[in-house]
Amino acid sequence: DLLFRRADACPSALALVDSATGQSLTFAAFRSAVLTTAVSLSARAGVRPGDVILFFAPNCFLYPVCFFAVTALGAVATTTNPLYTPREVGKQVTDSRAKLAISL
Repeated sequence: DLLFRRADACPSALALVDSATGQSLTFAAFRSAVLTTAVSLSARAGVRPGDVILFFAPNCFLYPVCFFAVTALGAVATTTNPLYTPREVGKQVTDSRAKLAISL
């Protein structure tokens, strides 16, 4: 909700800047990317409210887009560290009952 209110209030303001690549998104573009990703997650992967989605990725430019898309669908995001061992990731998947993993 905060993202959408901010996009309505100042659509051309910068929302994200990737320091590694210099790529940036305005709040309007960020909202659009989130909504497009949410539609895709729902239609292609069947993500529904209450589903747990595991993020297996380092901090990167697309991470907040995917995170906000998951939460916009009413799903729950659980994050894991790419440096975790396979055993640690497996435990988190089991404990969280993740339906889908997103790796960027």
